[in-house]
Order: sequence, then structure tokens, then C-alpha cells
Amino acid sequence: MNLVDIAIVVVIGLGILIGWRNGLIGPLLAEGTFLLTYWIISTRPGLASLVPSSVPRPLAVLILPIALGLVVGFVGRMVFMSFFRLPLTRGLDKILGAAANGGLAFVIVYVVLLGLAGAGTVLDPLTKVGSVQAPQVVAMQMLLAENPQVAGFVPAGELGQLATVAGAHPIGLAQLGQYAQVINYYERTLRPALATSQLAPVVLRYGKGLPIIGRSVTLPKS
Repeated sequence: MNLVDIAIVVVIGLGILIGWRNGLIGPLLAEGTFLLTYWIISTRPGLASLVPSSVPRPLAVLILPIALGLVVGFVGRMVFMSFFRLPLTRGLDKILGAAANGGLAFVIVYVVLLGLAGAGTVLDPLTKVGSVQAPQVVAMQMLLAENPQVAGFVPAGELGQLATVAGAHPIGLAQLGQYAQVINYYERTLRPALATSQLAPVVLRYGKGLPIIGRSVTLPKS
């Protein structure tokens, strides 16, 4: 198991555990808030600047939704817990909470994997060259324009920086991090983990059957 597999197990496992411990309402509000906030930040990646710069930018895209989801879930549970006071109702609440929140945690994992797979598509020109030159940057900018939902993982500003530098001289892949930290983190850490993950293909295979958001995608190759 690699980094991606561990993250998948932890997220789904926590979803089930939190649903069992806290019931149906609070965790559902928390995870629903996560999905909404994640979508907002994915389409407006500048909001990730609210997270300290020491945090890798792909992770910053997730930290804000997690924090806001926890707050909303806690408040929601406090407000609605009065509906689940009877012992029999509380037991049913635990079962429903574990099932519903485990399922929603799976959806969260699937949505994040969609974003990571899309980022791999945008950055695919980097896998075919030994150095970054202007044509590769132009190709990535065009791919990003076709996939704006992955802007949190592939910032347009970094591509602009690469375009400026690559227009003057080629950029060796070893120096990529000097000009594009988020892209470099994806290429060196996330892409290899996705390519060797055992669980990510399973999530994507079952997730493509989800209504509205489900679709077939291909994980990036290392």
C-alpha cells in the first residue's frame, strides 16, 4: 500500500467510524460541506492562499474544506441531536450514520481522485520530455483550459511562470520545483503514488456508476 491507498482507507474508515459514533446528521453535514467547499476551491484556487505557504498546495486544496466541514458538522450535531434521544432511535441512528457516512466518504474519495486524474491529464506533456520548453507549456495551458476543475492542482499562475522562463531557455525537470512547486509536488509525489495505487482503480471503477458525477477516467502513468 502506498500513500494514496493509505489515504483512501483512512478517509472511508473514518467516515464509517464517525458515522457510527456521531450518528447520521452531523457527519452528513460535515461531509456535504466538504464536497461543496472542495468544489468552490477547485474552481477558485486563489482561496487556497488562506492556508500557510508551508503546506503543499495540493494539500491546501483539501485542508480548507476539511476544516469548514468539521465546524459545520459539530454545530449541526449539536443542533439536531435532540431528535435522537431515545435508546432505540440512537441505535438506529448509529447504523444509519455508519452506512450513510461511509458511502459519502467513498464519494469524497472518488471526487478527489477525479481531480487528481484530471491533473495528470493536464500535466501529461511533462512525461514525454526531459526538459520543459515553450511547446509543452502551451499544451498544458490548453489542456487546463479544457479542464478548469483541476486548477487547484495545476495553478494557472505556475504555468504562466513556466511559460516565461521556458521562453528564454529550457527548464530541466530537476529544476521544475524552482518555478512550479505545486506541479513539481504532483509529478514527484502524487503521480507515482496514483500510478502504483491498488485501491484507486477500484474506487474509480465503482465510482463511475454514481449519478451525475460518475464517469470513466484513466489514472496517470508514472
